[in-house]
Amino acid sequence: MKLVIIEWLDAQSMADGGWQRRKDVEKLTPAVVKSVGWILEETKDHVTLIAHDGDTEVGGDFSIPKACIKKRRVLKCPT
Repeated sequence: MKLVIIEWLDAQSMADGGWQRRKDVEKLTPAVVKSVGWILEETKDHVTLIAHDGDTEVGGDFSIPKACIKKRRVLKCPT
């Protein structure tokens, strides 16, 4: 598996669930996120990363839509 760092855009909100001033909400932009992990699966639509790779189980899994990916770089992993 390839170890990668992916920079991607995630949805963002004012996060308290209450009413917000319009001028504050108009300033919202997607959050830039950097994630590191091993590529478990890649399709034309998404990349699934894992943080932990065991003999029969994996952990720290999540899927990033390819439309949200801004940059990707393969990392060297010492063995």
